[in-house]
Amino acid sequence: MEKKSNDTQARWPQDDTAIALIGIPATLITAGVCLVIIGISTYPPLDGLRMLRMALFYGGSVAAVYIVFGLYLLRRKGSGTKAMVTFFVISLCGVPAATFGSVITANGALDTAPPNVLGAIVMDKQIDNHSGAALLGATHAIYVRSWRATGQRERLVVEKDVYETVTPFADTMIVTTKSGWFGFEWVVSVDIMPGAQSQNAGK
Repeated sequence: MEKKSNDTQARWPQDDTAIALIGIPATLITAGVCLVIIGISTYPPLDGLRMLRMALFYGGSVAAVYIVFGLYLLRRKGSGTKAMVTFFVISLCGVPAATFGSVITANGALDTAPPNVLGAIVMDKQIDNHSGAALLGATHAIYVRSWRATGQRERLVVEKDVYETVTPFADTMIVTTKSGWFGFEWVVSVDIMPGAQSQNAGK
């Protein structure tokens, strides 16, 4: 009898309710990752960490309610421990991931504010050879003097040809931004101030 009880705890639930409870947050993880990639590549935010904290707060709150509700139903259905642990982990990741991706994408896609065109001097540049560089390629970033806070710098991802052209403390970038639907400023475009390429070419 004891062995039969252990087998019941280990096996996966077969009812539609349990499958749906696990499937929903699993789908949200995929959707969240896709939205994060789309959002960062199309509407790159200047305050990604602040947006992540917002997503963790609101998404985590929703996930907590969903987890309590789901565990209650799974327990009533007699689902095994393995299924309940899997449901907990996937829900804990899925809802915040979807929230983070939605915030980044909506912040840019729904933004109807007029663009801000700013001039910012290049202070440094750096190639980031991250773990996915072999697949995605290295990230070329420049650091410009911030227009938002005195003494601070803004990190901007640029194309390789732009990265190779600019010279720190010699070139100025034209940075176009928008204020963001959620109030998180994001970058529309980064261009070298006219004349910079010809000046550097003669150096």
